[in-house]
Amino acid sequence: MRVRVGVTLSYLMRTYQGGNTMGELRGKYIVNEAGQKTDIILPMDEYEELLEDLHDLAVIAERKDESTVSFDELKRKLRADGIL
Repeated sequence: MRVRVGVTLSYLMRTYQGGNTMGELRGKYIVNEAGQKTDIILPMDEYEELLEDLHDLAVIAERKDESTVSFDELKRKLRADGIL
């Protein structure tokens, strides 16, 4: 059973695991001779979280046209399947 949960893109962009927002990464920037940021070094845990977030956004985009299920209907289906 596939269930689509209604989460907006803006919510995902504001929310970051551990309470951080996307603007609070602990990365270190690499700059060129002109002082422009060209690259960033991220701690591995943040990099992996960003990859997971990117995957989640891709799944949301792929499923945007699927019908939604109310929370009550979801609970009913989960109970019927013996999951709840």
